[in-house]
Amino acid sequence: MAAMDEAYRTGLGLRPEEHRRAATDALTRWHVFHVISRIPDAQRRGRPRGAATLRQQTIAWLDAYVRWSERHSPAAALPRTARHVVARLRRDWPVETHTITNMPAYRQRPA
Repeated sequence: MAAMDEAYRTGLGLRPEEHRRAATDALTRWHVFHVISRIPDAQRRGRPRGAATLRQQTIAWLDAYVRWSERHSPAAALPRTARHVVARLRRDWPVETHTITNMPAYRQRPA
């Protein structure tokens, strides 16, 4: 993930702080969108979406926001709320929705 993040930052020609701010803003928008629209939809039905389910993707998206925020804005209110939301979804949804398999291109290759 760090290598991918660095490639985006370099490709866009951003200084580290500019990239961090832009990525935080984008992830925050995605977080709000998922809380407003994806969670209610996923609560009603855990339907397939490609190789995963909507519930798996919802948890993965919110988890990504939490992980980013823990590194870059741990004291903010939205990341704290996101941690609670992810914990609640993991408590309420079946265990098979708690993780998502990475696409082959993103899987660790043996050393």
